[in-house]
Amino acid sequence: MATVGPNALKTWEGAIGTTTTTMRKYRGHFEDFCRHLDFIEKTHENNLDAWADELYRQRFSDLKSDFPSVRFRFDNLAERYYKHLLGETEWLDGHSHTEYAPKSALQAFAAVRSFFKHIRMRLECNVKIKEAVVRKEKVPTPEELGEMIKFADVRGRAAIAIQASTGGRQTAIAKLRFADIEGLENPDQPAIVTFPAAEQGMKDEGQERIFGFLAGFAKQLLKEYKQFRETMYGEKITEESPVIAKEGGFKPIDGSTINEIVVKAALASKVGRLHQRNGRMECDLTSHKLRKYAYTQLDLSGKLSPNQIDRVTQHKLSGVRGIYSRAEIQKLRALFKEAEPWLEPPAYSMHRHDAFNETDARLQAARMILKQMGLTSEEIVQIVHGQVRRYSL
Repeated sequence: MATVGPNALKTWEGAIGTTTTTMRKYRGHFEDFCRHLDFIEKTHENNLDAWADELYRQRFSDLKSDFPSVRFRFDNLAERYYKHLLGETEWLDGHSHTEYAPKSALQAFAAVRSFFKHIRMRLECNVKIKEAVVRKEKVPTPEELGEMIKFADVRGRAAIAIQASTGGRQTAIAKLRFADIEGLENPDQPAIVTFPAAEQGMKDEGQERIFGFLAGFAKQLLKEYKQFRETMYGEKITEESPVIAKEGGFKPIDGSTINEIVVKAALASKVGRLHQRNGRMECDLTSHKLRKYAYTQLDLSGKLSPNQIDRVTQHKLSGVRGIYSRAEIQKLRALFKEAEPWLEPPAYSMHRHDAFNETDARLQAARMILKQMGLTSEEIVQIVHGQVRRYSL
């Protein structure tokens, strides 16, 4: 056992057998726990490896004691840390901490226990686990999705429509290139979107091919955004160009931008609402709710089985590696086409779309200028909505 001590952190990371994402979160919580232990931080400043080894040595020494108060010192500290994160008790030295949600506090507690478990010195904790409060989730209706699209700019409309149609994760949508979309110009069939392979640690990790479909309204809004970039910015769109780019075109975005677009449209349209959670304001409608929108509407259509819906919304199926043949994808494409009316916002039915033209691009430019002048979304809508109803911020 003594040989483990000098490499306690590496021992933990090697033995835990979990994903990189989980380990990264565990490390963060473990570091926070160590920072609460002032004697650790004073011994080894900003060195998590050294902190872990120091914890190992002190725990090893404590377990040899005949005094329960010493032997169970870290057990008691871990329990107090968990209660402290929940806001139920103060830390020993008055250390302040933002109150955690029950689920987050439990994960932090689990990280600490996991460390001691995998260095072969388990903690014996006896705490009552606080049940997580079920969060109220705002999944938009088709009518509400239409309102969000109405209050988004041309880029936002495309991003919202892609996620509402494919159910794709925000990080996956941010990485899409035009080469990943097949059939964008085909007016008769949904476009096939092949998402990049999931990163290690994501729930859909291990699937051989992750795909979804673009409904007609999503294809239309994406084509309008594409033409806007070409007309307004002079961007030459190629197969390697990002599907959703930074403002000004050309450069790719990250996943958080997708969520920002969704939240902004939700609040501007008053479909979403702000509420306080753990001391900060959050919107009850985020990009994750658009994933749920896609699943919910496809389920309501009755055209696809639950497994098929999981497949076209990139949810990993238990025990399935996900190698789908071309014929199987085409079959799902046909079923998805039958379900399209349930996904489509009523105000954005295909027959209401006209061709995107240079006038539209100029109107978008005017909106951006009005935005820079400090006008609110509602004021901009009042100015331009009467001229082109389907392009309102």
